[in-house]
Amino acid sequence: MHAFKKALYRYPIRFLLLGILVLALFLRFWDLGGIPAGLHDDEVANAYVGKYSLIHGVDLYGNPFPLLYFDKFGDYPPVLPMYLSGAGALLFGDTVFGARFFHALAGAVTIVPAYLLGLLVFRRKKTALLAAFFTALLPWHLVLSRTSAEGVVASFVFLCGIVAVLCGISRSSTNGALIAVGGFTGLMLTYLLYPGYRVIVPLALLPLPLMLAARRHRKPVLLAGLLAVVVAFAATGLIFRTEWGKGRFQQTSIFTSAFDIEGKLQRLIFNEDSILIARIFNNKVVGYSRGLVESYLTYWSPGFLFFEEGQSKHYSVPMHGVAYLVFIPLLLAIVRFVWTQKEPLRIRSVQAWFFWLLLIAPIPAALTATESPNIHRSLPFGLLLTIAAAYGFTLLERFPKPEYRKRRIPVVEGILAVVLAVEVVFFMHAYYQHASMYTAPFRNSGNKELVEYLVRERGNYGRAIISNDQRWLPVHYLYYTSQYPRELAGTFGKNFRVSRLDNLEFSEIVCPTVTAWESYQQTGTVPDPSVLYVEPIGCKEGRVANKYDDRFTYIETIKRTDFSDAFYVLRWNVQQGLRTRAE
Repeated sequence: MHAFKKALYRYPIRFLLLGILVLALFLRFWDLGGIPAGLHDDEVANAYVGKYSLIHGVDLYGNPFPLLYFDKFGDYPPVLPMYLSGAGALLFGDTVFGARFFHALAGAVTIVPAYLLGLLVFRRKKTALLAAFFTALLPWHLVLSRTSAEGVVASFVFLCGIVAVLCGISRSSTNGALIAVGGFTGLMLTYLLYPGYRVIVPLALLPLPLMLAARRHRKPVLLAGLLAVVVAFAATGLIFRTEWGKGRFQQTSIFTSAFDIEGKLQRLIFNEDSILIARIFNNKVVGYSRGLVESYLTYWSPGFLFFEEGQSKHYSVPMHGVAYLVFIPLLLAIVRFVWTQKEPLRIRSVQAWFFWLLLIAPIPAALTATESPNIHRSLPFGLLLTIAAAYGFTLLERFPKPEYRKRRIPVVEGILAVVLAVEVVFFMHAYYQHASMYTAPFRNSGNKELVEYLVRERGNYGRAIISNDQRWLPVHYLYYTSQYPRELAGTFGKNFRVSRLDNLEFSEIVCPTVTAWESYQQTGTVPDPSVLYVEPIGCKEGRVANKYDDRFTYIETIKRTDFSDAFYVLRWNVQQGLRTRAE
C-alpha cells in the first residue's frame, strides 16, 4: 500500500490517465453486444465482407485482397475498416460484439492522442487531462464508437498523426524528423480509412510551412514541409480523378439534386427581367457558395451540437445532442482569452494551427447534402471541439484577476462540474436505457429476428420467398448463420444482391404475395402451400385493397426491438385460396 501511495505521488498524471482510459473502455464495452440492439446494414456488411476476405483472400466479387475499397452500391467505401470488423468476428464469432470490438477499442484509446494534443498545444497537464476526460464522455464519440463507425478508427489515426507531426517539428534532431515523417504517414493512411480525410488532411497541412518558419527551422526542413503539403493535395487530386475516389461524393455532395441549388436558381432566373441581372445575382458561384456556407454553419448551430436537430436517426439519442451544454461557457471563455496570451511565437503558432484545424474540420461534412448535418462525417470536428472545451475550463482560473488567485474559491468551476455531472448522468441513462428502442426503426431492427425465425422454423417450410424491401437481408442471413463458402465469390451483385441462399429466395419484388396472386389469377397455377412469403408490413394494405388478403394465412409477425411490426410471414391458405378466381 505504501508503495502504491508513493507511486501515485510520483506519477499522478499516469494514474489519472490510466483511470480515464479504464472509464473510456467501460463506457464503450459495457453491453456492447446489446446496445444498440442489432447491427445496422453497414455494420453487418463491413463485418461479413471483412471476415470473408480475411478467410479466402478475395472479396464477394472475387477480387483478391482489395486494399483501397469495396463497392457496395457505387459508393466505394475504404476496405481497411472492414478488415477490422472482420477480425473482430474472427476472434469473437459472428456476433454484434465481434463486429464492433475493434472500433470500440479504437474509440477508447483515442483519449491518449487527445491528451497528448491538449498537452502539446496548450502546454498544461490539466488541460490535457480534461481533454482526455471529456473525450471519454463525449456523446458524439461514444455513440459512434459503439456502432462500428469507420470514422472512429480514422479519427484515432488522424489525431495520432497530428500529435506526431507536432512532436517532430518541435525537435531539430534526426529523431524529430523521423517522428514527423511517421506522423505524415499516419495522416496519409487516413485516406484509406474514411473519405472525408482526403479533404481535411491537405487543408490541415496547409499552414505547416508557416509553422516551421515561425519555429526558425532550416531551409531543408521548410522544403520538406512544403513537399508534404504538395503530396497531400496531389494525392487528394489523383484520388478524386478515379471512379472509386469520387463515387460517394457524387452520391452525397451539395452539387447533387438533393440540395436542389440549381433548381432554386432556375426559379429565380425565370422571374428576372434581364439576362444580365440574372447572371449577376443568380449564378452558380453565388448559389453554391451560399449553400456551402449554410451547410457549414449548421455544424456550429446549437440545434445540432446540443439538441437533436438534423442528426442521423440511427445515431440519435432521445432529448440529447452530440455535445454537452456545459461546453457553451467553456468555448465562450476561449473567445475572451485565447488571443490575449503572451506566449512565444512558436507556441502561438501551434495554437493557431489547432484552431485552424477546428475551423476546417466540418468542411468535408459541409460539402455533403445527404443525411446532413451528419455526426459521423464531422467526428474530427467534435473531438477538436472537445479539446478546445477542456482548454476553456482551465481558462476559468483567470476569474478573478491573477493577483487574487490564491484566495479565490473555484465557484465557477465547481458549478460547471456539477452541471457536467448531471448532464453525463442524464445522457448515459438516455443512451443505455432508450437508444435501442429509439433508433430501432432506423437501424434495420427486425432483420436479425427474421433470420432467427427462418433458421428456427426451417423444417416447417419448403422454401421462403423474401421481399427485397430490406435489400441487405442476404448478408444479414449469412453473417448470423456463420456461412462463408468460397463459392459465393463472384455470385453477389451490387447492393449485396443474390437470388438464392439455402432454401431462401430473395425476390426483387417488394410484395411477393402480389406475384403469387397475379399468377394464380392469370394461369390458375395454385401457389405451393409449403412456401413462406416474407414481406414488409406495408404490403398488407395492398392485399386488403385488392380483396385477396384472406387467401393467405398469417404465420408470424416479426417485430423490431421497439416491438413494432417489421415483417409479416404468410402462407397460401389452402381452404380459402381455391375459391373462384373471378371473385
